Amino acid sequence: MTSFTATGLGFVAALAACTTGSSTNTGADAPSGTTITVMGAADAVASNQSLTALGGAALAPYTASGDSAGPATTSSSAGATVGVFTLNVKSPFTGYIKATATGYVDTYAWPPGTVSADLTGATIELITEDTLTSVYGADNCDVGGGQNAAEGVVALRVVAFSGATATPVAHATVTTSSAPADQKICYLAPDGADEQPSAAATQTDASGIVWILNSAVGSLTVTATAPGHTFMPTIVAPVATTFTTTLVAGS
Repeated sequence: MTSFTATGLGFVAALAACTTGSSTNTGADAPSGTTITVMGAADAVASNQSLTALGGAALAPYTASGDSAGPATTSSSAGATVGVFTLNVKSPFTGYIKATATGYVDTYAWPPGTVSADLTGATIELITEDTLTSVYGADNCDVGGGQNAAEGVVALRVVAFSGATATPVAHATVTTSSAPADQKICYLAPDGADEQPSAAATQTDASGIVWILNSAVGSLTVTATAPGHTFMPTIVAPVATTFTTTLVAGS
């Protein structure tokens, strides 16, 4: 999923340390001229949130309105650098990075706000159709009818910032600005040594990770609440049958 740590959600958490202003994406196109460098790695994520470096993934930055925000690149397939990538992105960056790879669902990774400084340690996470199907299944989120081909999938992490340090928030719940009848918000629960999406969970665990299955497509505002914390809403634009990752950040 999307911050990017060993439990998933890595690109966005790294980006959040370099963002400014509101946690909403306005849709304004980035101007030509100044660029920033985004360096990181592409990873394949399993349903238990474990990550494996992924070479050969195509990555490209876009503005929130879908225009190019810089040249595309491909994650490395070589030895110790498998999965590593570098992107030159128009600044300020208010859009998303799209990642594609054979055998994986297209990923749209959204930062929670405007990125205006060079970034290292970003992770873009991709998921296979089989893993996504398992998340929908009876052993995990138990979505009756499975994935709706007209709707999206969002994976996010709820975090609280102290300076530039983000800490995942437990006991958080999220809501969305619109919700199809078959939408399901799914949290994680322990499963032996792993964490798995679980229909029985009613709030975030220590990972702060949330799945929104069969989400509305187009502009979608995600809001989080948790005892002792205040969060900014995050706006993303899920695309049908793809995988969107983001962060809901607060203090």
